[in-house]
Amino acid sequence: MNESSPLTVFFGAAIQGARDREARSDMHRRLIEIIKSLNCHVLSEHTGGGDFDQTAALMEDAIGPLPKQGKKRTVYVRDEMIRMVESAIDAAIFEVSTPSLGTGIEIAHAYLRPRLSLPPIPVIALYQKNYWPNHLSAMIDGISKEQVPHFTLLEYDDIDHAAKLLGPILSSLKPGGQFPKAGTISARKCPACGHHEVGMTAKDGSFTPLRPGMGVEIK
Repeated sequence: MNESSPLTVFFGAAIQGARDREARSDMHRRLIEIIKSLNCHVLSEHTGGGDFDQTAALMEDAIGPLPKQGKKRTVYVRDEMIRMVESAIDAAIFEVSTPSLGTGIEIAHAYLRPRLSLPPIPVIALYQKNYWPNHLSAMIDGISKEQVPHFTLLEYDDIDHAAKLLGPILSSLKPGGQFPKAGTISARKCPACGHHEVGMTAKDGSFTPLRPGMGVEIK
C-alpha cells in the first residue's frame, strides 16, 4: 500500500451494553491501533474509551465540543456518527461481538449507502468467536454476499487473528477508489436527516457529499 495515501476508515462498536466495558474498550483500542498500523486514518476513536469521560473526550477529538448532557447532545452525536458513515470514507469496520442498537444502525447506513445515491464502500464486521452467550445476531450473520456483495463478516479468535484477517483486505484497497473521479458540483437535501449539503454528482447520477478534509480539483 502507498504509505503516503492512507485510507479513511469509520470504526464502530458497542459502547453502552458491554458486560465488561473495560475489557471491550481495550479490545476496541487494540483493533483501532491495528487498523491505523495498516496505513488507515480512523475518523473517531471514541469506542476505545474505558469510561464515560474518556469516551466523551475521544468523541470531541473527532467531532468537536459536545453540547451539554441531554437530548441536544444525543441528537448531535447521532447525527455526527451518521454523517461520518455517509462521508467520503474508504471503508467502514465494526466490532459486533456485543449486541448494540447503535452499531446496528451505523452498519445499516454503511451498507445501504447506494440507496442514498452514495458510492458503496467495503463494510467489514468483526465477531469474536463464542464471545456473546447467544451468539451473533441473525440480522448481521444473515447478511449474504448475494444481497450485499461489499459486506464481509470476519470471525476471529483473538487480537492477533483479527490482525491477520484485516491485513489483506485493507491492503487491497486504494484511497478514494470507491468514489467518482469527476462530476458536477451540486446540492441536495440529505435523505437521512433533511439538511442541505453540497457535493458532487457523477455522470452515473451518484452523489458524493463534500466533507471537511477532502481534496478537490477545480477545472
